Amino acid sequence: MKNNSFRQNLVQLFTIVTILAAVALTTTGQSKSTAKADASLIPRCSLRSISGNYGMTVNASNFVAPGVSIPIVAVGLINFNGEGTLTGSATTSFGGGVGTDSVTGVYSVDSNCTGSFSVTFSNGFTINHNLVVVDEGKEIIFIQTDQNTVTTGRFRRQ
Repeated sequence: MKNNSFRQNLVQLFTIVTILAAVALTTTGQSKSTAKADASLIPRCSLRSISGNYGMTVNASNFVAPGVSIPIVAVGLINFNGEGTLTGSATTSFGGGVGTDSVTGVYSVDSNCTGSFSVTFSNGFTINHNLVVVDEGKEIIFIQTDQNTVTTGRFRRQ
């Protein structure tokens, strides 16, 4: 009898330990998945994600008539202030005519690291873009969203 009672106690103890271990593992798993879920709710990007000086390069075509386009390339230095405005200068070759101009603009960044920006040249001409923040703000890739243009470019943090 004593031996049978000992076995029953051992089985009960083993069952309790197993249940406690399962509860501990489940709780730990829930904490990790909750932490993951909470981490995904934290915005990855914001206006401050693209703050500072960036070197810029642009390749474009401006369609002026069916079958007629003007090639455009540019390089420049742009400063994003971390609060939604930008300033800088760009040297542009527009169909072979080269000039340097100052620019100002505004930008927005969504938590999913996409956004938009507009650039206004000193002559008042404004162009609009969509952007994607890459590599924690070290790089920004963009496309112009105005009609009759095919423009892509990159900003690289200095």
